[in-house]
Amino acid sequence: MLVYLSYSRPDIVIAEVIAKRLEAVGIRVFRDNEISAGESWESKIQSNLTEADLVIVIWTESSVISPLVKAEADFAVRHDKMFPILLEPAEIPIQFAKFNTLRITSHELQKRTLDIAEIVRERISSKIRGHFAKDHSTRKSASIRPTGLESIVDYDAAAYSVGEKIEYDKAKYARPRGASGASIFVAHASADKPKLKPVIEGLLESGFRIWVDKPQNIGLSDYHAKLLAKSRIRFEGDWKEQINQAARRATKILACWSRDAIQGRREQFHYEVYMGLISQKLTQCRIDDVSELDIGFPYNFGQVADLSTFSSDKYLFEFQYLMDDLASKKRTRLLPS
Repeated sequence: MLVYLSYSRPDIVIAEVIAKRLEAVGIRVFRDNEISAGESWESKIQSNLTEADLVIVIWTESSVISPLVKAEADFAVRHDKMFPILLEPAEIPIQFAKFNTLRITSHELQKRTLDIAEIVRERISSKIRGHFAKDHSTRKSASIRPTGLESIVDYDAAAYSVGEKIEYDKAKYARPRGASGASIFVAHASADKPKLKPVIEGLLESGFRIWVDKPQNIGLSDYHAKLLAKSRIRFEGDWKEQINQAARRATKILACWSRDAIQGRREQFHYEVYMGLISQKLTQCRIDDVSELDIGFPYNFGQVADLSTFSSDKYLFEFQYLMDDLASKKRTRLLPS
């Protein structure tokens, strides 16, 4: 059994408390302070993340703003290895708030380490058997508490193990105040147009004005296609200048990151994202399993809404939050002033 411990540098004492308890019960633990001088830091991190049975992400006031911790958490989510621990009063980054989290206070940490070790051992054993453990003892020791999201949509917390993604029933999205006055330019890779369908339709249904080039290739319903009839590249004039004008007029530029978007020869996409960055109008989402490390500097310093599992038949809090941000007149500064 190998556990990868993800934490920010100021939390090394907290990490050691948890690591020592895990090692005392026979679980191997990797933390990045074990990397020797002269070793490749990147390859050592990657190999241990890949080998680990579980990634314990320690959320604290310092780690929630750490790009590296968020990148490691993203890897854990994509490889079904996530085991989040929240040391209150920190606030979990929105893209990870949908995972059932073990919540404890700092003064409880010492007396809860045995609980943590037991839950981790059971979780790893369950993964080896091919399923999550959902027995009563595991749920009790996990000390699951509400995430703060259940006021909108209810869920049965006891049905989820720590680190398991919470599935919410379908609910109606609230139309954000200011949506009708917001004009959204959608920056994306051309190959991703079919993936944009639920995003574009959801924004249109909430009253946003959308500009997206060649909307006829998205596969929209007739109703939604008519709403975008004027928001397109016209078959006249310079197409690049038409895109630039639309981006300049928009109140927000929505960057839709994906595997296709980060590949080479995507100059137009990156130019549009950069326009959003320098004009402080940039809002970001990802529409597949591209990670924050893949997105890279400086864009991964902003929150990136996770729409990789977005569909019309499941309520997704991050889409609601994304719409709220798109309707806001607040400017977003990522580059230093």
